[in-house]
Amino acid sequence: MHAVDGVPMAKLASKHRFDVSKLKYQVKTYLLHGEAPFADEQEKRVYTREEKLKAI
Repeated sequence: MHAVDGVPMAKLASKHRFDVSKLKYQVKTYLLHGEAPFADEQEKRVYTREEKLKAI
């Protein structure tokens, strides 16, 4: 079952226990940016204490 197959968002959301509005947002994000925002390969930024204090 897939959104591309014409399955209603409400049915997909209930099957996967996901909020419909969040699912719509995720689909729009995917269509706009592709898989990159969903990849776990993104490097996590670690900020030093000094950088955090500067930001405040």
